[in-house]
Amino acid sequence: MENNKESLSKAAWGQYKKNISSYLALSFVLLLVGAVILAVEITLSFYGMSGTLIFTIPFIFIPFVFAVQYSMTHVRSGENISSKLIGGGWVRYMNIASPYFGSYRVIVSFLKALLSYMAPYFVTAMIYIAVKSATDSSFVEAINKVYEMLKDESISVTKIYEYIASSREILGIYVCASGVGYGVASYIFIRSVFINSASTYIRGMMLGGRAHPRVANAIFQYGFRSIRREYFKEYYKAMWPLIPLLIIGFVGGYIIPCVLPVEIDITALPAFGFAGQLVLVAFFVPYAFEVQQILTFTYANNYSKASLDLAKMNLNQLKAAQQMSEEQSKEIEDQIKQAEAKMKEAEEKGENPFDAVDNENEGDSSEE
Repeated sequence: MENNKESLSKAAWGQYKKNISSYLALSFVLLLVGAVILAVEITLSFYGMSGTLIFTIPFIFIPFVFAVQYSMTHVRSGENISSKLIGGGWVRYMNIASPYFGSYRVIVSFLKALLSYMAPYFVTAMIYIAVKSATDSSFVEAINKVYEMLKDESISVTKIYEYIASSREILGIYVCASGVGYGVASYIFIRSVFINSASTYIRGMMLGGRAHPRVANAIFQYGFRSIRREYFKEYYKAMWPLIPLLIIGFVGGYIIPCVLPVEIDITALPAFGFAGQLVLVAFFVPYAFEVQQILTFTYANNYSKASLDLAKMNLNQLKAAQQMSEEQSKEIEDQIKQAEAKMKEAEEKGENPFDAVDNENEGDSSEE
């Protein structure tokens, strides 16, 4: 990519400033939705019913994030923000028949976050135990008491759990370790969702948003491999200011309840951390999507070439399996060659290269 850090950031901020009133409105909607979701989680935690975020984030919040991205594309074309526009984006993401369904790959992102949670959690827990054991006698006493209770068969598991739940020394292990684990996992989840949001633009460029989701996702994954190093180089150059904000937001939100005089269920602490992140970065979400769009269109040629490469691979597989006649094979080969020539011409003219491969994508999507 020829653009340097300043030009990429400047272009993204330029679009933000150009549409600032609409983008601020979209950010406020996202902030409001997130606030309601987190308020429900925190409130229910007082009644021992935490864990709603597992459902509300993928089925409510993430679709609204997509609605923001979807609405931004309409704002750029001169359309005004409306509840109908935002609601239409939400429906398009949740509609299984929509080309945008599953574009953020939330399940994959969640699994990555889960795996990234475990190592920091256990490493932090071991470090915490080692440090506290060497410096805090009350912590050692609490650990020894749990050990003695476990050896005493007359003491029920419930009694042991009640002691652990009432021991600030032992709970400190969970609070510290889970704080680090959730902090790392939240960043990995956010980054993964953001990277996959590029496929939304690819799906929009291909056949005007009518490409089959599986085809569009395959092209994104295949094309992204070829630009991974360059993409992340530009990604971190433009997005690095948001990383400290995510860290500060989570740490601040996570710690503040711990020092308040009000009794807070420790299972609600991650929700407070997420709330801190949301407050600090909500109004930067449009900027992030502007960066993503610029990067996606900058590497559009790589994705269009990936589309043709996949078409060739599918053709070779069908020929090897003898699932088409020589006439059909020759016809598709000619279409691929024509698409390659048109793509080269579009690249030279600076036009959308996906216009050159529309026919190929349409053929692939019908097969899927």
